[in-house]
Amino acid sequence: MINYRICFVSSLFTVRSVQYNIVWLIAFLICTFHIFAQKKQSAKQSAPTISQPSAKGLVPNGTIKIGVNIVASDPDDLPQLRSAEMAIEEINAAGGIMDRKLELITSYSETRDYTKVHPAIQTLINRGATSVLVTGGSDIALKAAELTVPKDVVLIASSASSPHVTNILDKGLVWRTIPSDVYQGKLMASLIDTTKYRTVGIIYLNNAYGLELSRTFREAFEKRNGKVITQVRFPDRTSYKDFEFKPMLDSLYKYKPDVIYLISYVEDGIAIINQSKKYGFLGGINNKYKPLILGCDGNYNSDFLLGVDTQLIETMMGLSFIHPKNSVNYERFAAKFKTYKTLGSDSLLRANPSLTSLLDMETIHSFAATSYDAIYSLAYAILKGGSAKGTDIAANMRRISIASKDAEIINVGEFAKAVAAIKAGKEINYEGASGSIEFDTNGDVTYGTYIVWRVSQGKFVEAGTISFP
Repeated sequence: MINYRICFVSSLFTVRSVQYNIVWLIAFLICTFHIFAQKKQSAKQSAPTISQPSAKGLVPNGTIKIGVNIVASDPDDLPQLRSAEMAIEEINAAGGIMDRKLELITSYSETRDYTKVHPAIQTLINRGATSVLVTGGSDIALKAAELTVPKDVVLIASSASSPHVTNILDKGLVWRTIPSDVYQGKLMASLIDTTKYRTVGIIYLNNAYGLELSRTFREAFEKRNGKVITQVRFPDRTSYKDFEFKPMLDSLYKYKPDVIYLISYVEDGIAIINQSKKYGFLGGINNKYKPLILGCDGNYNSDFLLGVDTQLIETMMGLSFIHPKNSVNYERFAAKFKTYKTLGSDSLLRANPSLTSLLDMETIHSFAATSYDAIYSLAYAILKGGSAKGTDIAANMRRISIASKDAEIINVGEFAKAVAAIKAGKEINYEGASGSIEFDTNGDVTYGTYIVWRVSQGKFVEAGTISFP
């Protein structure tokens, strides 16, 4: 049974919508520039010979390669890439692993086009990666696992929250540093149960994220004697320009549920709210039907507020993953991350201080923290097992976060301490920037925190936090 700890706070924050749109454009342009730069550079070189790892998974006198795949058009992915780079730099500055440096090799998917995931991941494997970080969400992680698992490559995801990830037949090779949506669905059901509302209509994105969040919420809410009277899905598309939601909205609003649960990303969420107004389901002087709108982490975004009539979603509430409150480890990470800048030939890809200030949003930094922790988890597992082979990394992932009184606690910024402890034969317990990194037998983290947000006067307002277990 989950022990919910609700800590309501009074802080208020404003998301800067126009600035976030600028960030999206800048992130897309600089990532696109980097893609073409990489292609141009590759064309000047002869085809490389891929060295095979030794018995211990290391190229003699070479680097230990960790792959990362990002979605170039997603502004949330750029901070995750930057935090991964920051972790690599910190580890190398502390001496690396077994006298070798870590090397982060990157591949890009231009959009959330799932048909292009395999080629992007194969590129990383061909270049020598025995472990891969995926930042682009649940369906991308699931597609990537189809390729990594048969090849005994470790996959770790920093933003894939679907419960589907738990159930992959993965030979113990798939891990993640963000909580499963099993928790988000149950927590949302518990919140609605404290209100007067008893009927819910759900409209959800038909992919691993939307399907599973919808299912877990429904199961939990109906166990509390609530009733989901309508459940409508819509297709997962790369664009919703000119997409017609009218047939789905007819079904969604038919029985006038007390609550509308919108499980979407940003563009689709905007279209659903705007078309709900267009077809007379929401808004209007004579319309007395005013359901409570629920949201999720997928539409907790400044662009969502910018794209809709906020009067339609006044009092809208939702949950989104966030770092633990009053966490010294997170604050230590965030203080450095906000000013982090990589210098080098590809520095156009890196956010400069002004861009960093525009991205100064708690949720973006929270996802950056999960990516940072993913790199450190892989590094500590390699260090613990003395090997960079995928199967050896996987065998040691749970051994880097042992909650035992005899284990040496390793906080953010204490890589040298971890090296000394492991050399001394001690167990370690890594406490990460995103929270406690304790993996269960499925490779899922067992701790997490969610922000409870509301829309008030056109702004996101923090109403509290909920942590588990």
